[in-house]
Amino acid sequence: MKDSAVLAVAGCKGGVGKTTTAINIGAVVARDHTVLVIETDLATANVSDFLELKCNPERDTTLHDVLAEEAAIEDATYEAPGGVHVVPSGATIEGFVAARTDRIGTVVEKVRSQYDLVLLDTPAGVSRETLMPMAIADGVILVATPRLSAIRDVKKTAELVERVGGNAVGLVLTHTGTGNAPPGERLATFLDVKLLGEVPDDQTVPHSQDAGRPVVEFAPSSPPARAYEAIVDRLLNRQAAEQVSGRDQ
Repeated sequence: MKDSAVLAVAGCKGGVGKTTTAINIGAVVARDHTVLVIETDLATANVSDFLELKCNPERDTTLHDVLAEEAAIEDATYEAPGGVHVVPSGATIEGFVAARTDRIGTVVEKVRSQYDLVLLDTPAGVSRETLMPMAIADGVILVATPRLSAIRDVKKTAELVERVGGNAVGLVLTHTGTGNAPPGERLATFLDVKLLGEVPDDQTVPHSQDAGRPVVEFAPSSPPARAYEAIVDRLLNRQAAEQVSGRDQ
């Protein structure tokens, strides 16, 4: 990864694994590069539930305070297991109300040069705080399960990415291997995006969350960990190819 990049991890449907995907992609990339994960879900923060951080989102400095211009982003940045740095969102209604969504772009631009990769963990649904990260990111990673309802919702996300002038770099399917879902490549073709990879449904993922560690560190030989490693390989290879293409134009 020669140049810094900002990628949003998005999907309209909740519970499909956006935060888990952001954390684990970040942890894999952090083996060789500097990585920051910013939790832009201002209303229902949960990254601190999945990672062991020295931060209580109800009391300590978070993205809420940064967006309210009451703290610097450095004061809201915490080191997490797996070598990533994390800016969690807050967990109070007062902080949510005070946070200015329109400052997300300014905050991201400030830290872009300090990290090789900045990952924006976006909220579910459709709102200003969902659209803003997709619009300012260099690329958007779409996340869904192979279930029909999730695919319908992620198609809406892909359409929103296009509307805000963003770039969908690929699809990550989570909780795969259960039921009679269509093949991942077919779903990616339906969405008109590249398939970055499929993460199998596996109990090591919730176990790693209970332990407060990314699954790629908690159980590096597990199927989900290997899947996330393969996803990062494809992601970095695609980014490198796009950088080369851009220089040739």
